[in-house]
Amino acid sequence: MKKWLHPLLFVSILFASLTGCAQPSIQDNPAPSETLSEEMKDEIMVPFDSKQVSIAVDDIPALREYLKEFDQEKRQIELSRIYTQAIPSESAGMLADIGYSCGTKLCSHVLVQLKDDQTKTLPLCEGSIFQAAYFSPDESKLAVLLGRNEGADIIRNHVVFVDVSKLEEINIPEQKQSERVKQLVSPDSFHWPIRDLKWLDDQSVSLTVPELEDSSYETLANWNKTNGPSKEVQISVDNKSD
Repeated sequence: MKKWLHPLLFVSILFASLTGCAQPSIQDNPAPSETLSEEMKDEIMVPFDSKQVSIAVDDIPALREYLKEFDQEKRQIELSRIYTQAIPSESAGMLADIGYSCGTKLCSHVLVQLKDDQTKTLPLCEGSIFQAAYFSPDESKLAVLLGRNEGADIIRNHVVFVDVSKLEEINIPEQKQSERVKQLVSPDSFHWPIRDLKWLDDQSVSLTVPELEDSSYETLANWNKTNGPSKEVQISVDNKSD
């Protein structure tokens, strides 16, 4: 009886030792979701010249705050819908428009500038179309042309002037604003179409707009269809922001 009990006891002890060693430790295996959330860093790619530059979403506050509204799955969908438009420059560093929260045509916009190892951002109008950006001859200022479509025939425009060195909006003093200028540069104006924009020098811009008093859709649609008369409106752009 004693002879066969010894081997059985030895096997039982050996089995208990092996299964005890095989037990996983909870502390050694953190939850996958926690690890991913700490390591995951969202980025967007912007094409500058012939290279793709990565910009962290955390470096673009307006975009970061917008994406906070979504869970991880919808956040990735929103990231895939972002569009980027580089703005070529000789001296302003890498500058681009980032469009997000886009509908069929209209997006919210933020300018992003990468220069001297710094990232600067400037939110622009929500719900608009980025159409073009024009540097002053010395590249110290930027005129950004935004639009909002009305039907299929009309786009009403708004101009934002930017101090490139600070990446801050340049406010046009009210005493220099005629009623027509106010309708072109005031926040959320989008009153008239702008047919052309050009810098006359480093301090002044000429805008070509309809030579009309009535800005109703029917009048502007007819003006656009018949290539109606236009006139130039000049704006003096100061570097000082109010």
